[in-house]
Amino acid sequence: MIKAFSAFAVLFFTGFTHSRAQTDNKFLGEAISETTYRTKWEYALQYTAPTSKTNKIRVIQTDVFFWKRYFKKIIVNMSFGISLVQANGYVNKIQETTSGFETVQVNTQGTGLGPQTQLQFLILRFNRFSIEGEGNGSFLFFNRKFPVGGTHYNLMFRTGPNVCLDVSNKYRLKAGYRWLHASNGMGYGNQNPYYEGQGIVLSLAYLIR
Repeated sequence: MIKAFSAFAVLFFTGFTHSRAQTDNKFLGEAISETTYRTKWEYALQYTAPTSKTNKIRVIQTDVFFWKRYFKKIIVNMSFGISLVQANGYVNKIQETTSGFETVQVNTQGTGLGPQTQLQFLILRFNRFSIEGEGNGSFLFFNRKFPVGGTHYNLMFRTGPNVCLDVSNKYRLKAGYRWLHASNGMGYGNQNPYYEGQGIVLSLAYLIR
């Protein structure tokens, strides 16, 4: 979780610094303004692969953001919505047997649903192209304990950059990298079998002009 907050802090500071410096000026030939960055809703699809050798879980996540607020002075979009997660894979666990300790693969899977908040901050813009930083936080309820040995709820944090293209005056396509951390927040130990992964995200946003 410390890694997640650290990564998000670096991205936010970078985006905030660029945003404040460019709010009232032109950047690469185009003024960054409220009318070029505001969005009304957004739909995103993400795929995440594990980063740990002992935790082979793959995650597919669908996000729908239907409430957004734009902060003009720092060029930040804050969004609220719903996240649906489907996770499947296995965890390597050390278990004691009659012949000693052995590493066994334990299957784990689950479907989670819950509220989500999102921060997007503009770093660079040129005509229809832009680069932004993004951070997400979710509180998810799963249909079974996930990962195996954990709880029915998890906190999920994601952060990473996006490359954006305004395909028209109404829609923006985004592609980005994501680093993900999920755990139940109960500290270190067997009671909190966390999951970390990295992957890609694709999204479509509706613009306000």
